[in-house]
Amino acid sequence: MRHIVLSSLTLSTLFALFTPLQTSAQEIASYRLDKAEIIEQAQPRYPKLELGRGLEGWVVYSVIVDEKGNVIEPILIDSSGRRNFEKNGKRAIKRMKYKPAMLNGEPIQSSDNKVRIEFNILSKTLRAHKAFIDRYREIRSEIMEGKLNNTLQSIENLQPQARNRYEMAWLDLLKSSYYQKMDNKIEYLKALKRAVGYGNRNLPADVFAGGLISLYNAQISNSLIADAIETADRAKEFLEEMPRLSSIQDHRASLEAALASHPLLSTKGLIKDAETPWRHKLYRKTIAIEANSGKLNKVEFRCANKIRSFEIKQEYSSYKIPSSWEGCTAFVYGENGSHLTFLEQS
Repeated sequence: MRHIVLSSLTLSTLFALFTPLQTSAQEIASYRLDKAEIIEQAQPRYPKLELGRGLEGWVVYSVIVDEKGNVIEPILIDSSGRRNFEKNGKRAIKRMKYKPAMLNGEPIQSSDNKVRIEFNILSKTLRAHKAFIDRYREIRSEIMEGKLNNTLQSIENLQPQARNRYEMAWLDLLKSSYYQKMDNKIEYLKALKRAVGYGNRNLPADVFAGGLISLYNAQISNSLIADAIETADRAKEFLEEMPRLSSIQDHRASLEAALASHPLLSTKGLIKDAETPWRHKLYRKTIAIEANSGKLNKVEFRCANKIRSFEIKQEYSSYKIPSSWEGCTAFVYGENGSHLTFLEQS
C-alpha cells in the first residue's frame, strides 16, 4: 500500500469523518469510577529450564477484569524475552483475583490494568560475571567508536551470558546505545524502557536516573506524551534520592502549555507479529490511524471503564473517544510487517 503524505485538507476531512464512540447520559450525569484492585495474587511456576540454568526474567501483560473480578484476555506488552516466562506468567495472571472496578457503585468490566510478574532467584547474587563484563566493554567500545558492522550479532551472542536481572539491565542499556547510534527510534525506546524497567535496585543510581531522563526525552520527541507523563510520575518517586531527576519535573511543568501549540501529535508504529498488537497510550481523545504499508485489521480501545473493538477496513480511520472514558490505550492488530501512523488531535 502506497504511503500518502497527509495534507491539512486531508487531515480535516479525515477527522471530520470520525467514528463517535457513544457513552450513556446516565454515565455523564453521575460519574464516579473506582479502579480494579488485586485482592489475590497467583504465584507463577518457575520454568524448569530457566531455573536449572539460573536464568531470571519478567513479563508485563495488559488484562481485562470482568464484573466478577476475573482476569480475561491478557495481552503481552513486554518481557525479558524468554517464551517460558511469558507462558507461565500468563497462566499465573489468569488465576489472579481482583476487586472489580466500580462505576457509580456498580461493578463494571475494566481494562486499564497492567500486571508485571518477575521471575527472580532469591539466592542469586546481583552482580555481573567477569566474562560478561569483559565482552560488554568490548562491544561498548565498538559502539562508541562507530564500528557497527557486526555489533548487533555481538550483542545477540552476549545475550545468553546475561543470566541475572542485573546483567540483563546492562545488556538492554547496551542495546539502547546501539540502536541510538543506528537512529532506530522504535528499538531504542524499547531497549531503554526495558533497562529502566528493572528499577533502581539493579542499576547504579546515576545510571538509572540518566536512563529515566533519556527515556522521558525520547518519549516526548516521539509524541508518546501519555507514556512520558507516566515516566515523569515514576521519576518523582526517586527525586529525594536522585536530585538530577528534577529536570523531568521542570520540563513537565511547561509541557501542557507547549502542547497547546501542537494541535496534531503523530507517531509511527510497526506490527512485527500478527498475534501481538502495536499499542499506544492515548493522550488525546480524537485520533486517526493511517495504514502506511501492509494491512491493519482491528483496533481495540482498552480503557479503565470501557472496552471497544473496531474492524479497520480503510486506509484511514478515525475515532472520537468520549471524555468519560479514562486511561485509554489503543491496541492495533494487523499483518506482520505492517507500518502505521497514529495521530492524536487536540
